[in-house]
Amino acid sequence: MNIEFTIKKEPILLRADSQNYEICQLRSRTDFDGNVVTEWEAVKFFASLSQALNKLLDMKVRSSDATTLKQLAADIDSARIEISAKWNTEVKQ
Repeated sequence: MNIEFTIKKEPILLRADSQNYEICQLRSRTDFDGNVVTEWEAVKFFASLSQALNKLLDMKVRSSDATTLKQLAADIDSARIEISAKWNTEVKQ
């Protein structure tokens, strides 16, 4: 599973392996030949999908520029809709 999200214009990847779920960020590094390589680096690990999705929601809400509770509620709804839409799209493929 590899599902991409955006938080504050930064790409974020939710991926899974046989033992855990990971939230990853893009990182650039220089390889042994001096070439710049951009790759996903896991920054958070979770035992369950619900923990990973809740963290994504939390990250999106914390990055909100809301100045009122009404704006914050709208940002929370928007984040939930985005996560649900990505999940539904990925499951149907």
